[in-house]
Amino acid sequence: MSDLGDWEFPEPLRPKSEGWAFDVGNALDSVLSLSAEVPADAFTASILGTERAGNGVLIDRSGLVLTIGYLITEAEHVHSSSDLYFDRFNELKTDLGMDMEYC
Repeated sequence: MSDLGDWEFPEPLRPKSEGWAFDVGNALDSVLSLSAEVPADAFTASILGTERAGNGVLIDRSGLVLTIGYLITEAEHVHSSSDLYFDRFNELKTDLGMDMEYC
């Protein structure tokens, strides 16, 4: 899977904050790149693949990310473009009953 890295919109394509009544930078920082690794023997692997990539939106300050279900269905590993929420992802996996030994 290709490295998503620290990609950013080029400066000329970024909205100008003075044109908005909210913090544009904070809103743009809320969009995360996600990648997921799914075991080859998973039920959805033959249809959706074992390496998946997509986006998520940070919806609260605790690190809760909203994404489409098929991106993380049966995933053993989920990676975010932001290391700030690594611990929160692990907490959510525990809350969902996913065995941390395999995640």
